[in-house]
Amino acid sequence: ASAGTCRDGQVDLNSADRKALRAIDHVGGDEATRIVKQRPFKSVEQLVEVKGLSEKDVKEIVEQGVACVG
Repeated sequence: ASAGTCRDGQVDLNSADRKALRAIDHVGGDEATRIVKQRPFKSVEQLVEVKGLSEKDVKEIVEQGVACVG
């Protein structure tokens, strides 16, 4: 997912609030807080750097297609 590729219904990792981030598979309150603190992201794949998210989790997040980077 390259920059500026958010579509309607997707959650932008760089601007969504914590509540909206929780719509993403594998993202709970703790992960949402870490995502906000670790912004900005250049790609959805960068979520592997967020504590609590494994490479498998991030692969599933990418496949889910809800997360994007605007």
